[in-house]
This record gives sequence, C-alpha cells and structure tokens, in this order.
Amino acid sequence: MKIISLFLVLSCCSLALAVQYCSVCAYGICQNNAACIDQGLSDAPGCISFWVDYGPRQNASYSACWDPTTGTCEQIIEAEKKEGFDAGCNICYEDNCNAPPASVY
Repeated sequence: MKIISLFLVLSCCSLALAVQYCSVCAYGICQNNAACIDQGLSDAPGCISFWVDYGPRQNASYSACWDPTTGTCEQIIEAEKKEGFDAGCNICYEDNCNAPPASVY
C-alpha cells in the first residue's frame, strides 16, 4: 500500500511539474521572433532557452528556435560543464509542453 501511495504522490508531483513547465513555455512568441527567422528555422519544432553562469557577474541567457540538430538540454549542459561552466536549459515544443512530438525524432 505504501508503494502505491508513493507512486501516486510521485505521479502527481511530476504531472504538476510538467504543467508548470509547459505554462512557462513561450513557443508561439519564440517562433515569431527575429532569432527564429534569422536562423532559418521558422518551422522549427521547438524553442530552447538556456542560461550559462560564466563566473561572478558574468551570466548569459539565450533563446532560440530548436530542432533536433541543436541537441538536448542534457547535451548542452554537459558541454558547458566540460568547459567549467554551470548551465540550465528548457526546451518547449509545438504543443507548448516539454515532451517532443513523435515526428521530431
């Protein structure tokens, strides 16, 4: 019984996180911004936003259109860590959620 209760709590929490994460995605805004058009990705399946901490008072954040060749958040964060920097990342997709549609991969 405890295992089932724990599962339900974890399911509830992950669902809540997914909803919150989806709600902060600005996919439509990203798709229509100049960066997407400049990248030639106006039909990209997603939008990526990430930040990098380069050290004291040297933080940077980026937003751009995303397609599978960009890589995953995990790959981006790992690449920054190899350079000695801390990073965070979010990708939102066409349905304004954090799960890519099957057609993306």
